[in-house]
Amino acid sequence: IKEGVPLTRGGFYKSHPRFSPDGRRLVFTRADGHQLTRLVDLDVSEPSKERELLSCRGGCGRFDFSRDGQHIWMSSGRHYRRVNFYRELIEIGATEKSSMGDARVVTQGARFGQLTSERTGARVWGIASSWGRTWIEARSPRDGRVLFSWRPAGYERVSDPVPTSKGDAVFFSMHAKGNQDLYRYSLADKQLERLTYGASIEFDLRLTPDGRWLLYTSDVDDVYNIYAREVATGKTVR
Repeated sequence: IKEGVPLTRGGFYKSHPRFSPDGRRLVFTRADGHQLTRLVDLDVSEPSKERELLSCRGGCGRFDFSRDGQHIWMSSGRHYRRVNFYRELIEIGATEKSSMGDARVVTQGARFGQLTSERTGARVWGIASSWGRTWIEARSPRDGRVLFSWRPAGYERVSDPVPTSKGDAVFFSMHAKGNQDLYRYSLADKQLERLTYGASIEFDLRLTPDGRWLLYTSDVDDVYNIYAREVATGKTVR
């Protein structure tokens, strides 16, 4: 049995942990029930020392680091044409404390969330939604333009898109025909491959930095555990 080592103590809720590209820092959202949710940064070598990066007025959605580790891409609620409230792609600094007022709003009316930054830095991947439908998009971090889009055939729900290190394919979770499984879509040949089957739920995907393993959460053993699937062979370990 593999057990983790606690890095933090106290607090009500912590989510979306992300390592900086150099692996020295861990950034996550922290909520204690008394203040707005905050984006917190800690040094992995000294986890007792935390510092606040951002107070999440408008909400801290899922986020990821830029290629150089100097910026963070995030989805956050923003008013659009006064009456709408969409989750937009924003950019904030990753090295010093900032405010939502300092953020660069990249998109307008995008409804874009569940972000993962491509390691080449060329695209930010996420999930877009409208009128009950969801689909995968890759957007330009510079101006928010849609550079890639893939839509399921019907009302299947897609989530957690994770591109390969080269950006030639994307892994994701999709709820279709009563099951939520892992899928892979190849951008080169436009082929969709289903990777898991059964009644278990697979979600919360990440790739290891070397691109060898696809990590995800599954309740295939009746409780949620972390699994690693070797990309090249399909070998899976808990």
